[in-house]
Amino acid sequence: MRVDLTLLPSSGKTVESLVLEIPLKADQATHYHAMGDGIRNTLYARVPEGDGVVWTAEKVQANDLPPKFCSYLYVGTPVRGLCWFAENDRGWSWDATKPNLELVRTNGAVTIRVHLISKPVVITKERTLTFGLLAAPVKPKLGDWRCRWDRDKYTLLGTDLNWLALGDCGSVYPAGKDMFFWEMIKRGNREHLGDEAVQATIDRGLPLFSPYGEDRVETWGRHVRYNLSSRYGRKMVFYYNRASCQLFDEFETFKDEWCLTDFRTVGKGNGIGEIKIVPSESYIDHALYWYGMSFEVGGNQGVYWDNWFFVPTYNTAMSDAYQRDDGSAVPATGLWAMRELSKRTFQYMNEVGMTPITMPHMTSTNILPMHSFATVQYDWEWKYSEGDVQYRFPRDYLLLVSNGELAGTWPVLLGDHGKLAEDPWTQRTFAGVCLVHELDGGGMPQVWQPLREPIYKLLGEPGLQVYRYWDERPQPVAADNPDLPAIVYVVPGREAVFVITSYAEKEVTANVAVDAKALGFGEGCRVTDVESGEVLSVADGRVKFPLKKHAVREFRIAP
Repeated sequence: MRVDLTLLPSSGKTVESLVLEIPLKADQATHYHAMGDGIRNTLYARVPEGDGVVWTAEKVQANDLPPKFCSYLYVGTPVRGLCWFAENDRGWSWDATKPNLELVRTNGAVTIRVHLISKPVVITKERTLTFGLLAAPVKPKLGDWRCRWDRDKYTLLGTDLNWLALGDCGSVYPAGKDMFFWEMIKRGNREHLGDEAVQATIDRGLPLFSPYGEDRVETWGRHVRYNLSSRYGRKMVFYYNRASCQLFDEFETFKDEWCLTDFRTVGKGNGIGEIKIVPSESYIDHALYWYGMSFEVGGNQGVYWDNWFFVPTYNTAMSDAYQRDDGSAVPATGLWAMRELSKRTFQYMNEVGMTPITMPHMTSTNILPMHSFATVQYDWEWKYSEGDVQYRFPRDYLLLVSNGELAGTWPVLLGDHGKLAEDPWTQRTFAGVCLVHELDGGGMPQVWQPLREPIYKLLGEPGLQVYRYWDERPQPVAADNPDLPAIVYVVPGREAVFVITSYAEKEVTANVAVDAKALGFGEGCRVTDVESGEVLSVADGRVKFPLKKHAVREFRIAP
């Protein structure tokens, strides 16, 4: 819901305050996710205990927005909740020395308190302020979603050079608008190309890339060779960005609308570096035209956007940015425009009969209104090779941001990079965290495949049920230690797969209760380690086994 609230003149009287209060049941307001603006500049945690004011917007960090201004706040649980959001304080009368948002715990409720007027004001003419509200989960996930990115062999052509563009992350069309390059991408996706066809593609692009130096020419040739051979038989998704480029004639025409600043701050030229933009109506029209051409000519099957976070804009003509009375500028987050770009892309893909793969790289934030029309999300471009994955991403982060539960998106992850990317132990911690949290990741096949195959065999089976440790229902198989989260895939009466990983700081003995009746197995069951084949003894409905720090184990359970 978008709320445009118009305040009428106050007949010379002072309005001391105007507060919006949104009370939520305390047991349904256990977590929060909040931010000001910027990349990875986000908070995700449990709502603090105590009575009275337990949290304020003083906690959020802002790069361009004023301090103590929280632009986005989700309050709820990992499975449901409500978010409030605003571009900035335009139309408010906010005392910038005080936080604009508070969480208040009292009488069994946690209340979101929004201070719309905290600086007394005489309203002399109509003023309108805008904010939004959105309930979660936003929507169901698309289709048979579990591990579908991997199972259906999707591949992301990350950065626009991979689909043979000249720009550097700001392109929407191939180099020189030459559709031959997209035709070749499509051919390489559908047939094995010979060296002659690949070299002809490289040679055709040389006049376009040569003005940018030998390094750019070498990069062009390398990317052509890789992308015309590596995408065969896969479902390609093209990379785009919320950006344009000085080189493009459309940018020169529309830069007053598209740039994040007022008026002509970027001159003419042939620069190919990305320039962040406001997704105005003209930009969206421009982008959608070329998305459509990529579907038709290039074999593209989706739209991926990089940098899907708040990059504040100071463009007062095309956004909610405004100038204060003292002449200083207050930026806007660009939220509504980003949502519109995603929405119109989703609608377009449905209209032309495609599976709507709309895929933001959410860059360590889960801004739900910007994911309303997203069907896939991309996370974990962060903390590469920083030890065991359990140390990199707290479970509160995984449940509020990474797993797509609240947004209704397929949760797809970047694999590890750096010195530990080929380390088998690190890959096991990666796989354990991903499998237990239903995250579509990947890495070394010798680590991942033995763990994935038993799960993949059950996906799509009639009657399959999946029990996650964060579900609000009894778990048929669960450890008694909260540091040992688990997931259970069950075809009732036939088979179950149980995956457990450790967040404990030392090796522990897992004491796991197995409810054979809840699994449809009658009075008893057989528990077998998937990797070793070891059969574990079941006594009084329990199995016990050692679990090393940050380890993962997987078991088949059968009647």
